Amino acid sequence: MSIGVTAGGGRANRYQVQRIPLDKVAKLKFFSQRNDIRALKVKDFKARCRALRNNPESEIYLLSLADQQILLLLVANSLFKAQTYIDILLLSELAKQAEVEAALAEFIYKQSLNEVIINSPFSLKLDGLTKVFKALEGSFLYHSYKENFNPEQNRIIRRGEWYLVMRFNRSADALTGLYLLAEGQSCPELLQPIFEAQGLLNQAGKIQLLPNYCDQRRRLEPLQSQVETEITEYLSGNRQDFNLPYELPVDAGEFQLKVWQELAKIPYGSYCTYEEIARRIVDPAEANKYGRAVGAACSANPLMLILPCHRVLGQGGELRGFMTGVKTKAWLLDHELLRYR
Repeated sequence: MSIGVTAGGGRANRYQVQRIPLDKVAKLKFFSQRNDIRALKVKDFKARCRALRNNPESEIYLLSLADQQILLLLVANSLFKAQTYIDILLLSELAKQAEVEAALAEFIYKQSLNEVIINSPFSLKLDGLTKVFKALEGSFLYHSYKENFNPEQNRIIRRGEWYLVMRFNRSADALTGLYLLAEGQSCPELLQPIFEAQGLLNQAGKIQLLPNYCDQRRRLEPLQSQVETEITEYLSGNRQDFNLPYELPVDAGEFQLKVWQELAKIPYGSYCTYEEIARRIVDPAEANKYGRAVGAACSANPLMLILPCHRVLGQGGELRGFMTGVKTKAWLLDHELLRYR
């Protein structure tokens, strides 16, 4: 991949973009020693440096203001020809969110990266990025999921200690989202609008279990009853496969779709690793470079259980991130007789 170097990046050279050669990646550690920088843990940073040396398709960029104030350090890695994965390694404590969003938007736009997945270990919220990017007349894949989220096309039911969120298309004849969440966990940003509307979030933003909760809105039939029946059977151990119609996002990238197709093939009661998924999609000799990209596609999976991303583990069987929490992932694996809790 060759993204190229943009001098100035923004209007009137507002943002500076510096590409850092891969052979100097080890020298980046000096950034993490500054008090005004949030960085990965040392062991995670070293692991990322090792991965970069083995991945010639990765490019490192330092984004800063014209006055040399550092905003963030990122790695850009192409996934096929249309999609780019951006991993944020360092983030300035002094930078305002609006500046970070504007710099990222300019970077994405200037490099003509129309399909982008952004990963940040610093809980960086990019609520305004889509708006900024639209002003530049661009498109932004990853955050379009939040933008298109309509609480009125969703329903919530309670099943024991769980809340099941069902997202339907406009005609209510296919699922476009399915999520399982437990009491006390932080609510994913994508699902906050519907949980807030139903009064299911406490002051700390965590999900609270209301004993007599019932979604009083009109049921979206007949599909809602079918979903409720099949998920209830699954949770009680009486169902292993689902017969539910669903639609995938029309703006999903090629790599995401390929990962999701592989997820659908993982049988109940079994599991595989992120690298094994990658081997089925890309050249097996290059698969070790795509583990994180597979993880990003899994985290964007809109149909839990139907596309069982909880059955994908790290090397050695360790649990990795999960949209509705690692504890939920462990419970699902345990429920399917995989003792990885």
